[in-house]
Amino acid sequence: MKALLEKIPYTSDRCYNLLEYNEKSFLTPWHYHPEIELILFLEGSGTKYVGDNISTLLAGDLLLLGPNLPHYWSSSHEKSTDQSIAKSLVIQFKPDFLGKEILTKPEFLNIQALFAQSARGLAIHGKTKDLVIELMHSLPKLAPFEALTTLLKTLNCMANAPAEDLSAIASVAYQNKLPDQYDDRMRKVMNLVSTQYHDSELSLDQAVQLAGMSKAGFCRYFKNLTRKTFSNYLTEVRIGNACARLIHTQKSISEIAFECGFNHLSYFNRCFKKIKECSPKEFRQHNNKHLATS
Repeated sequence: MKALLEKIPYTSDRCYNLLEYNEKSFLTPWHYHPEIELILFLEGSGTKYVGDNISTLLAGDLLLLGPNLPHYWSSSHEKSTDQSIAKSLVIQFKPDFLGKEILTKPEFLNIQALFAQSARGLAIHGKTKDLVIELMHSLPKLAPFEALTTLLKTLNCMANAPAEDLSAIASVAYQNKLPDQYDDRMRKVMNLVSTQYHDSELSLDQAVQLAGMSKAGFCRYFKNLTRKTFSNYLTEVRIGNACARLIHTQKSISEIAFECGFNHLSYFNRCFKKIKECSPKEFRQHNNKHLATS
């Protein structure tokens, strides 16, 4: 299903949007927008769709979604009732909402890196989540300038969070822009994977040769930057692209498996279930059930 482009209007007194959503169910269609979105789910439950990821939606979930990342929320109840409720607090802003040059300044480099990470969507956890929620709840009560400085504190809090407090949501296949800390060697390797993942013969040796490093040195280098082995990263890219095909095409599962670099359907199914915690068939059925009516 093709995601809809949402054009977000802005209020006259702020350079960002602050929205309080209070309905009987989550009604947003499968959509995307150029704004970054910070969303706190206050009440309700259901399913979250972010890029190629499908996961349970619970009250208390806190997400940071990067520009143009497709997403959709589905309430757990099939039909809204007088007792059902869906409530969230949403902040939306353009990446350059403070001006096009400011993110290049030293004081904002961590926030720039946070925005790059948000390309796949981030789930916020731990003490960082607690502090961000506290700051978000204070925003509606503040005057515009105080609210803006509080928003900056919120971004700074996430930008300086420990690694365990931020987890990527969508697969690496949905990452649109490589982080700035990747050098030319890494960019070449990432480009190799993103363009040749469908080749079942793509190997660690090819990546090592392209990077011009020893195998041991490359493996350490790659894992330090991505926190994954090359093999695991390649598998995630292949599964991510398979998810996109399951969502957007009617091709058979076996056809998709072979298109994404898997020689054996049984191995594809094992990898898919390990990463997505469901079978390809279940992923497609679950996706179609909720998105067909959006």
